[in-house]
Amino acid sequence: MKILLISLLVFCFWQQTAAQSGRVGQFAIWNPLQNKKARFEAGYKRHLLWHQRNGDIWDWYGWYFISGGRSGRFIDATFGHQWADFDAAVHPAGDARDNARNVGPAAVFETAWKFVVLPELSTPGKSGLNSKYLRMLTLKTTGLQKATPAIRKAMQRYSPSVRTFQTLQVADGGDLNELTILIGFERFAELQQTADVVEFFADPAIFQAVKAELLVFRKDLSLFPAH
Repeated sequence: MKILLISLLVFCFWQQTAAQSGRVGQFAIWNPLQNKKARFEAGYKRHLLWHQRNGDIWDWYGWYFISGGRSGRFIDATFGHQWADFDAAVHPAGDARDNARNVGPAAVFETAWKFVVLPELSTPGKSGLNSKYLRMLTLKTTGLQKATPAIRKAMQRYSPSVRTFQTLQVADGGDLNELTILIGFERFAELQQTADVVEFFADPAIFQAVKAELLVFRKDLSLFPAH
């Protein structure tokens, strides 16, 4: 009970920090229907144009999974928000209608979840999120406080040689003890730098499971209004 209370207090602290500094974000996953990938991409581009024409100032990143059980699925994300931003999203009803019209016929929406970026366990800034490749590590933990030292060591080890190292904690829509690490690269050869990453997360009392997947960035399926 004491450990649970500490974990909850730490989580609340991170949530408060996120609200104050704009570190909330959201992921969503789409599964393009068989033989309809081109149609999905064309529809998704039209939907991004809808956001642009309606004055959306949010950044939208788009990637495909290219390894693991979700290979072939599309994942998008928006970063850098406060919780209140989701109360002021651009025309939610119109967004949903346009999404259903342009994206829905060619893909199945699978899931969405919100997260907070943990600044003490992340490199500064968002620029590395547009790396050609992101290695996505999903960590099922027994609590953030216990997992923090190992993640900090991994960040210190890899951050000098990678484009980004971002640690995200699920905030809604999933397991609140689940963490995601995003590590940015430009070439497959650079993946060797993190070949030993599992060694940092080998303690089964802290890390119940570690999953590695690779994402490839699609600039043409992304939107950065301020750029």
